[in-house]
Amino acid sequence: MLDGVFILAAPLVLALIAYRVTKGLCVTRAALSAVLAIYALWAADLLFFPLLIDPSLRTQAAIEAGHYARWVNLVPFATVHDQLTASTGIAYRQLGGNLGLLLPLGLIGPVLVRRLRRWRVALGVALACSVGIELLQLLGTLLGLIRRSVDVDDVIVNVAGAALGFAVWKMISTMTRRPESSDTAEPDPA
Repeated sequence: MLDGVFILAAPLVLALIAYRVTKGLCVTRAALSAVLAIYALWAADLLFFPLLIDPSLRTQAAIEAGHYARWVNLVPFATVHDQLTASTGIAYRQLGGNLGLLLPLGLIGPVLVRRLRRWRVALGVALACSVGIELLQLLGTLLGLIRRSVDVDDVIVNVAGAALGFAVWKMISTMTRRPESSDTAEPDPA
């Protein structure tokens, strides 16, 4: 489901990428930047919108939420275990969504940002992004603006998705790497 933020921002991202191509940015890099930016907009739309701006909706959300402690899980793998044992489509969709959320960061990030080509940096950025998402969801829930759970398992699975993306990028980059010329190579007979 697409909300207004995504619909309004996506054309702006595409216009910015088109502008950067006219200023000399490689078309492939510009396209990958557009894909990553639009994916980030879609993810933000999915994770944070719609906001409950109307005070009556916020009050109703607080009533439905009950005690906030039931919206927070700090026990590693508790939710993952429940999802795997539930064996329902919704549980697998939730797990797959969390795995796929930061996969593009691990897959496309190293192509666009040289520093992300080191696995520790890439996974550190993924960890920071995932923790940031959970903290924003906690803050939004506490303020009554959104209704989202906060779960350490989301962070674990998000980072695992980024690691999977990074592994795929590494495998592809290794397979497509051009052989480096060496000074010890024999000259071609002429």
